[in-house]
Amino acid sequence: MIRDFSRVSEEDFNSELARVDWGSIFARAQGNIDIAFSKICNKLNKLDNKHAPLKPLSRRNSSNP
Repeated sequence: MIRDFSRVSEEDFNSELARVDWGSIFARAQGNIDIAFSKICNKLNKLDNKHAPLKPLSRRNSSNP
């Protein structure tokens, strides 16, 4: 699987990233850095999946040189 970022709108991604309520993410973590880190990673993965979903690699691109 691979992400194709060639068609991602950087402006749309950054705009949506700016709208994330990071304060509530940290508040729900209740001071636990591991939970906060996990929530941040989950949020960033959701944004990646929305703007650049994973696609299967073609046979041609997946073969070893």
